[in-house]
Amino acid sequence: MALGVASIFGIKLVDNFNRPFFARNVGEFWRRWHISLSSWCNDFIFSPFIVKYRRLGNRAAIAGIFVSFFVIGIWHGANWTFIMVGILQGIAISYEFASKKKRLEIASKLPSGMVVL
Repeated sequence: MALGVASIFGIKLVDNFNRPFFARNVGEFWRRWHISLSSWCNDFIFSPFIVKYRRLGNRAAIAGIFVSFFVIGIWHGANWTFIMVGILQGIAISYEFASKKKRLEIASKLPSGMVVL
């Protein structure tokens, strides 16, 4: 509705959702869901966090993911349920991040018709 009203006044808004429920994994879901909030968190929380703590390597990236999703949970409501959803999403994306190399290694051994990446 916001896109339609804005276009009536000649304003072009950025798409904020890109069919997130067609995503193949949690990381892709968040690249499609609430694009403006996700990019803001990436630009102002995640990226500066991993740059500041780059000496910690992958642990800095995982901590940055948790901090970002904690903020996303707070953004949607200062209620423990939203915070828990943010933490659960952080766990899922951290698992994807930490296991990507092993999952790709396993997928390379399977027939190509069986693998959906």
